[in-house]
Amino acid sequence: MTPNGIRLLIFGVICVVAVYIFSCLYYRRLQKIDLSIALLYITSVAMIGVLGEIFVDTIYTRIFGTQLWRYNFLPIHNGYTSQFSPILWGSFGFYLYLMHHDYKKWTPASTYQVISYIRFVGTRYRSSCRFGILGSTR
Repeated sequence: MTPNGIRLLIFGVICVVAVYIFSCLYYRRLQKIDLSIALLYITSVAMIGVLGEIFVDTIYTRIFGTQLWRYNFLPIHNGYTSQFSPILWGSFGFYLYLMHHDYKKWTPASTYQVISYIRFVGTRYRSSCRFGILGSTR
């Protein structure tokens, strides 16, 4: 294994352990991990993240003629992404896996409550503009 490969392995282990410790501290208990689902999250987010970086920077370069960003440390694909990117995106996927049950709280009913609140605030703002409270004469 090359020195860069060893560094990547150590970095990956540190990221995964840090995310797991953060999750345990947040929930104040050890988290049970279903390895197959966790690997699904990790690989999916890593793949989407790296391909997304390449796609966004390629489109930006075609439109504006210059790169939006350039990775100089272990660059791959002309500096559009780095060898560390799959590890960082994969760590984010592991974080999403560990926090997934918090996201399940956003059921359609609670989403409807948020949308209703936004509509209520928007309606109050429009009505205050209509009556000239915020400087509008209409």
